[in-house]
Amino acid sequence: MGDFKILTHLNGTHLHLKLVGTFDGVSGSQLIGLLRRYIQRVSTVIIHTGSLSTVLLTQDELKASLLWLQGRPVRFIFTGEHASLFNYPFSNSFKWGRIKMTAILRKPCRSREVLPC
Repeated sequence: MGDFKILTHLNGTHLHLKLVGTFDGVSGSQLIGLLRRYIQRVSTVIIHTGSLSTVLLTQDELKASLLWLQGRPVRFIFTGEHASLFNYPFSNSFKWGRIKMTAILRKPCRSREVLPC
């Protein structure tokens, strides 16, 4: 789509990712690439979804693209109005080993600061 970007902030072993724009298959690939780059160095990934304008990727497509995370000792926290989309791949219906997931639903950040919101 061209209007998607990921704003990153590494705070020790916590990686903050703010997703902005339209989330589709290409955006999902960008997210996976970024996770692959950082996953060995972090214990927690916080994904802020409140700045997504549109989500065109289905939950099943997202789940399939995250299979490589199985068994990783990483905690994922999702915030924002689209947190439930990301909650699904980490639900109890699928065995994720040591991955822990938390979805925090809240209103989108109105701050002009990039991260954290």
